[in-house]
Order: sequence, then C-alpha cells, then structure tokens
Amino acid sequence: MIFGEDRQSEYFVVTNLQDKKIEEFKIFNKEDWSSAYQNVEKELTKEPLTISKGNNIKNLNGTLLRNGPGILERGGQWVHHPFDGDGMITSIKFENGQPFLTNRFVKTKGYLEEEKIDKFIYRGVFGTQKKWRDFQ
Repeated sequence: MIFGEDRQSEYFVVTNLQDKKIEEFKIFNKEDWSSAYQNVEKELTKEPLTISKGNNIKNLNGTLLRNGPGILERGGQWVHHPFDGDGMITSIKFENGQPFLTNRFVKTKGYLEEEKIDKFIYRGVFGTQKKWRDFQ
C-alpha cells in the first residue's frame, strides 16, 4: 500500500486517515449509555416511535428483532453482567417508514419464580454469583 493514497477494490476502500479531515462530534453521552442498564418496566405492543435522526425512509418496511436483557435488578440486587439479566425480545417494525415497538419478557420458569419473590435465585453464567447465604 502506498500511504497518502486511497486504494479501492471491489470490496473496500483503504484510506490513509492522516490525510483526511476528521469531523469532531460528541459520540458519548453518559446518560444515554447508562439508560441501557435500567430495568424495562413494562411490555409494550405496537407503540409508535418518533424518528430522531435521518429522513427519507418512507419506503422502509420490515422488522428488526433484538434479544437482550430486560431486567438487571431485583430487590436491590444488580447483576454483574448485562447478559445475566432476565431476557427480553424487542421488535421494531417499520411500516412505510413509521417504526413501532413491541417487547416481551422471556417468561421462563426461572423468570416467573424470581418475579414472584422479587429476587435473583439462579446463578448467572457471565459473572453474577448467588450470595453464599442463598446456598444455606
């Protein structure tokens, strides 16, 4: 590669970034980041969403599915890793560019037992251990 030039192939462009002007913009917002580590309070069905960035998506149709944590805290006890949280399936469906959100907790036997007593009773596999007193 010759530095200072852009090289193109049929799959990618290699660029020497030292020769390019890089626009600075704030990409990290602590409040936005921390909002991902909160419990989801309720299930929603076809809740309309407002588009905050971008435009011209009137012809966008389809569904995005996401599998991730929905509950990260029970009875004051927080999981140590988001993957140890109780699961939630989230769907964002686009109908002629309008997004709608639907979400559901994954209601396993363990989820239902923990929900009933508002505490984690099953060990997580990514770092959340049961407290010693829970074994007694």
